[in-house]
Amino acid sequence: MNVINKVAYFISKGGIGNWNDLDMLQAGQGGMADEEYKLQFSVWAAVKSPFILSNDLRRIDPDTLSLLQNSAVIQVSQDELGQGANRRWRYYVDGDEHGPGEIQLWTSQLMGPPEPFGFDMLVLFLNSGSSPLRMNATSEQIWFDFGRRGTAPQAQYVWDVYDLWGARMDRQTAQNIINQNGTVPERARWNATANGYKGWPQADNVALMGTHEDILQPEGTLEADVPAHGVRMFRLRAQDRRRDEL
Repeated sequence: MNVINKVAYFISKGGIGNWNDLDMLQAGQGGMADEEYKLQFSVWAAVKSPFILSNDLRRIDPDTLSLLQNSAVIQVSQDELGQGANRRWRYYVDGDEHGPGEIQLWTSQLMGPPEPFGFDMLVLFLNSGSSPLRMNATSEQIWFDFGRRGTAPQAQYVWDVYDLWGARMDRQTAQNIINQNGTVPERARWNATANGYKGWPQADNVALMGTHEDILQPEGTLEADVPAHGVRMFRLRAQDRRRDEL
């Protein structure tokens, strides 16, 4: 959390050609829980920090493999808009022996379909507290940059909500790949070598969109159960329907 709380104040200094470097990823090194590795990987992707691995790939474990191959999260990192997520709010909650707990909301634009806005929205809930929490973000908070006090036009639309960790490779499949006796269904994984991450993903592309989680209604509130020391990460895509068309 020390690094995350420091970078929150200079997100605007990063961009295409000069990315903010938050240092190495700890996944696969040991000493942290899977949710904590997932939290770090998610925030690094959201703020567009380079992914610098610190683990020994020759001895990778299935949990680490499935985490590092989550193409829906990598798509956020490689998004062509190059916009790092901004922290919208931060509150203290119950901590543990490692220090005080915090909950935070981060958002940013992602490249999306031309209509109705030309972009998707990233919403990331972070919970470094000692207990699972139900967290929420209002439409005003999500589209804060587009209009204060609920005046953002985006708040008048219906948005599909996709869980970017919803299609994470399961542990057994990852183990089979490590053992060199398993394959992954093409629809569930993304061949970045052949296809790259240019443009915006189609809504039915599970590998890059994750799983459809919910629908955010006009002027609604997005809610999610966030594990202790964990994160929930969503991609929002606008439907072609305004409030007055429902």
